[in-house]
Order: sequence, then C-alpha cells, then structure tokens
Amino acid sequence: MLGPRQTVAGVERALDTDLPGGFRFTAVADPAAADRAVRDRDVYAALDLTRPGTAHILLAGANGTAVTQTVTTAFTGAAKQLGASTTVSDLVPLPSGDSRGLVVFYYVFGLALSSFLFASFFHQSAAGASLGVRMAMPLAFAVVVGAGLAVIADIGFGALAGHPWQVAALSAMISYAVCITTFALTRLLHSAGIAVAAALFTIIGNATGGGALNWHFLPGGWRWVSQLLPTGAGVTSLLNVQYFDSHHLGPALLTMSLWIGAGLLLLVVLPALAWTRYSAATRPALVGYVSGPTGQESQSV
Repeated sequence: MLGPRQTVAGVERALDTDLPGGFRFTAVADPAAADRAVRDRDVYAALDLTRPGTAHILLAGANGTAVTQTVTTAFTGAAKQLGASTTVSDLVPLPSGDSRGLVVFYYVFGLALSSFLFASFFHQSAAGASLGVRMAMPLAFAVVVGAGLAVIADIGFGALAGHPWQVAALSAMISYAVCITTFALTRLLHSAGIAVAAALFTIIGNATGGGALNWHFLPGGWRWVSQLLPTGAGVTSLLNVQYFDSHHLGPALLTMSLWIGAGLLLLVVLPALAWTRYSAATRPALVGYVSGPTGQESQSV
C-alpha cells in the first residue's frame, strides 16, 4: 500500500474494521515497487493512493478468483469510505482457457491420484524385489508420468505452457513424493498403510490443495497442513513457475524433498528392522552345564 500516510492509515483502519485480521499491510516506496511485489507474489495485491480521489488496485488474477474478488471488494469498499473512485489492473491474468484458475489444482490432483494407485499396485507385485528396484521403479514412473503429463497439458490443452522443463521436473517431484511415501507406508502398515496414504494424498490433499479456494483462505491450521503436504506444495510451486517467474519456490521444494527423504529412509530402515526381529526370534538358545550339589551335572538354559 502506498500514498499519503494519513490516507493509508485510514484505509488500513477501514479494512481492519470490515475484516479483522484479514489483511497484513506492507508499505512500498513507489508504484514500480508495488508492481514488482504483485508480479513476484510478495503480496496478493497493492493499493495505490498516490493520486487524489483515486484508488488504483494492482492484483494478479493468477492467484485465483477468491483472492481477486476478496481484494477487489475490500479495497473498493475502503476507497468509497474515503470518497475515492477505484480502478483495477490485473498484472498477471489467468489465460482464457482457465478463467477459474483450476487447471493447476486438477493437474496436481490427477498426478497424485495416479501416483498413489501405482504405488498401491506396485506394493502387491514387488514381493521379493531388491531395495534398489523398490526405489527405482517409483522414480521411473514419476519421471515418465511427470514428463508425459507436462507435454499433454502444454501441447494437448494449452495449459501450463511455456515452462516445459520446470513443469516436468516439479511434476516428477510431486509424483515421486506420493509414490515413495505410499509404498513405504504400505510396507510398514500393509493395508492400513494404503488407507493412511489415501487419506493424506487424495482426501486431505484434495481438500487443502488450493483449488477454488486459495490455501491462505483455509480455516485454522488447515492452511499450514496444505503446504506441508506434497499436493498443496505442488500446486503452489507450479503456480509460482507458471505465473510468477519461479519466485518463492524454496518452501514448496523443501516440503516435497522431505516427503521423498522420509519415504526413502523408511524403505532403507524397514528391512534392517525386519532382519533384527528375525534374528532375535531365531537366535539359538545357549546351553551350559553346571555341577550340582551331588557332583552330577545338570543342564541349564
């Protein structure tokens, strides 16, 4: 937000009154800085109050219709209280083929669902396979399906276009995170592991992924659950690559890397734990002989 200090303070008070705690305000030096902040997704929108009688809203439609409608309605209402008219500039609009901003969400959901199903079926057919095979097959699937879906989305539907390598790499990361974690959970918990993975990646992941509702708009702690799952982190990372020049990828990449690392660690540790339990169960009893009070030998175990 930028403009005369008194005017800015009045708008902030009006917004806090209408939606308590709904906004966090950041001061910027000039309109160019406000433009950059919106394009880099440092902020969801900016309000330029430097011209008397006019409030100019800068926003990115690629953040989704929920963000656009909320910001436009709130800023317009606050400007009216100051007697100012409003204008709107959409700096990062959604493409015509994705007017609701749902393509990335459904793309990630389909990717996660196919990866979960592959891992579930692979678990049933991988009995006796080596550890290397158990790690490599989900990786091969993730690379192939990630590249394939990126090509289909770009060439076939004109969606997620212009960043083929980044989209393919992120798609492979999302797929491998879901695959390897599902496979590790099924190895650990068997049929219960499939249920846990389904709940994490298809039920909770779908509900918190950031489809029609941006993840910041989720209630309570669910907004943080969203970004701690590879599905929600995947949606965020693909949006940032597609529309916001790949800014703020670090947290999403860290989330997916941690899921991949945890799944691989489980696959490595589980055989060692199983061997330890087997060794303890089958270790031969130690037999010794001691002399009894009569001089006869008695056997003790």
